[in-house]
Amino acid sequence: MALQFRYRKKARVDFYEAADWYEEQSSGKGQEFLDDFLKTLQKIRSNPDTYRKVYKNSRRIQFGKFPYYVIYTVGKKVIYVLAVYHNKRDDTWKKRVH
Repeated sequence: MALQFRYRKKARVDFYEAADWYEEQSSGKGQEFLDDFLKTLQKIRSNPDTYRKVYKNSRRIQFGKFPYYVIYTVGKKVIYVLAVYHNKRDDTWKKRVH
């Protein structure tokens, strides 16, 4: 059985703010951002323990086309998405790791 995703509230906010920003820049870019995000989640689901540990037990994977990372942790039955952040942003997402 494939692991399910759970999203921290702030991770959802991160995602929607970025997608909205891209859509404001160019019609259709928000959808491209969403598509890239979904492909990134599929990579995580396929091999959740493959990607680099960056802080405590959290891992990081970069989107394919956009300069964003997904920060996540792996539980027994769930993958917790902690943050979706631009690679030039500071590491404030670390406050979300418990």
